[in-house]
Amino acid sequence: MKYLKPKCECGECLVVVEERTYEVIHDITKYGNTTERKIRKKHIGLSDVGLAGPSWLQCLKCQKEYSIDYDEEDRIIRGDIR
Repeated sequence: MKYLKPKCECGECLVVVEERTYEVIHDITKYGNTTERKIRKKHIGLSDVGLAGPSWLQCLKCQKEYSIDYDEEDRIIRGDIR
């Protein structure tokens, strides 16, 4: 069966939104402040730190949100409105 991307009720294709967090590492100046220069910015999935962050489908046009479901081939399909 050919896969069709999930669409909103308004007809727009949906995108996956994942709640994530990240860490930023800064140098410390000789005055005891942090520098504007970032040494490293690393994205961390909430599941990586033991917290399963929510994911959902969202329409970028009308902002409706849907739960994520999967078909029999484990592909993303649109679930219920959140």
